[in-house]
Amino acid sequence: MNTHSQEQMGTREGSGRPAPSSGCKELGIKLPVPPEPFGAYVEAVQTGHLLFLSGMLPTEGHVAKFIGRVGAELDVEAGRKAAHLAALNVLAVARQAIWDRSTK
Repeated sequence: MNTHSQEQMGTREGSGRPAPSSGCKELGIKLPVPPEPFGAYVEAVQTGHLLFLSGMLPTEGHVAKFIGRVGAELDVEAGRKAAHLAALNVLAVARQAIWDRSTK
């Protein structure tokens, strides 16, 4: 594990943990608002030190931005954008589930 100082890791005062969006800011990435679930399920469940996520799709709010398969309905660039958006949604939901709850 890296042994960066608290300043390098972007920790919040008193928490001892790095803010999850600090690395994103350094990379110029803005996390979206966590998407709304499309059904009756919980997006994130934490058990001990594990976080289980479900329903992570390339959505904004309650709207699917990409529908289809790469090579069929989507070209490679659209597939890349869909994967990027889904990954940002994963980070946003994880931030909300772990960080936002623990800092309230």
